[in-house]
Amino acid sequence: MTTLASLPPELIGDILVYNDPTDVSAFSQTSRLFHHLVYKSSDHSIWRSLYVCQLELDDPRICLSTFGQLQTTDDVDWPNRVQDFVKARTFLRACDSDMPDKARIDALTTLIHLSTHTRPLAETQSNTLETIRNLLTDSAVFDLQPTSVQEDQLLSKLHVLYGLTSAESQSADARAEARAIVYNMHQYDSENHYGPFRPFSDRPDWKQLRAIHHVIARQVVDFGPTGLSIHDDEEDDEREGWEDLITFPLAMRKTQIPKAVLVSERDWAGIEGKWMVSFCFCDHEVLIDYNNSGINTLPGSPLDVSIFHNPNFLEVYRSIVITFSISAVSALRSPVTNMGKSMPILKITGTMDLPTPSVVEGQVRMTQDGHIRWSFVCGESNQPIWSCQGVQVGGVGCQFGVLGIWTTIFHADEDPVGPFWLRKMVDEDVDLE
Repeated sequence: MTTLASLPPELIGDILVYNDPTDVSAFSQTSRLFHHLVYKSSDHSIWRSLYVCQLELDDPRICLSTFGQLQTTDDVDWPNRVQDFVKARTFLRACDSDMPDKARIDALTTLIHLSTHTRPLAETQSNTLETIRNLLTDSAVFDLQPTSVQEDQLLSKLHVLYGLTSAESQSADARAEARAIVYNMHQYDSENHYGPFRPFSDRPDWKQLRAIHHVIARQVVDFGPTGLSIHDDEEDDEREGWEDLITFPLAMRKTQIPKAVLVSERDWAGIEGKWMVSFCFCDHEVLIDYNNSGINTLPGSPLDVSIFHNPNFLEVYRSIVITFSISAVSALRSPVTNMGKSMPILKITGTMDLPTPSVVEGQVRMTQDGHIRWSFVCGESNQPIWSCQGVQVGGVGCQFGVLGIWTTIFHADEDPVGPFWLRKMVDEDVDLE
């Protein structure tokens, strides 16, 4: 009588790779022979096949970091990689608020790492991004209440990478909440560089970036990526919105690094070329009224957000094309990050032709935690007025682009503020010039 144990090990392995890793792990516990077959093989071929084929994740040996570099050698710890992802998948499916804090942090860290370390974009999308996007779509993870600042930051970052949920794309309450965060002028000061950064550092504040993303993304849902250009007549020009959240320009599919990106010291951030910047603003008097709405309440009391529920509230969305170039590669380098990486600080210049000739000047550098930070000022006739601080979402050269905050260079108490979205133009973009 033929038993399973009498089959050739190669055949057993071929059978196992068609099963979920949790079932393979359970199978390994049934005998010493099977435990040795599953865990002690020299090449871990079963776990490699489970990771790439069964879990449908990108082979890490061909995956790039956010700076376009290969991350691993052929020596991959396949069992641990499978185990880490299965734990993250379990977290997404259960969304158990009673799960230990460390387990939640580890799961979110795994999901973010996988989402930002994928194979380069070629003719097809990353398997990892598709798998994680599908899991997040079916999960209630974004409804969880974080139990720590660290978890809040990780959850917010994952949310930005994912994009709008279906419910959020239509929610008036979610939109009002995001606007209340973005247009709160009290939270922008020198401690966070008047932008979406953590106090006293250049680490991105992902909770703030999540609100910026929501405000911009809802405008894209309503009017499309470009909205109205600065020379359009609002009454005569109507733009189509964007209904498909899978191919949405501010969603997970757009975080993948293009295959054509070649990282060099001179332009390691993929700066040179045409970019489109879209920005939002509201009436300045309304902005001031909102920011003064808590002036007679106790310190730290929330502002009156009812203004953003008013159907007459108007938020304007505009787009401009900027041609960027690198004016100098600084001898100064960003501090070595927690990724063990350091790149030179890039001095950048840009030009805008509409509505009048304007000049952009600034720099691009790495943050302490390995993100790309954009800082620039712009104005007419070499007289800068506006200041912008932003963070690249996703990998170098990806289509997701930069999210940030604009204000004036003066940083006076009642200066206007608003969100912006900067992304490199591709062939299908409408050239507003």
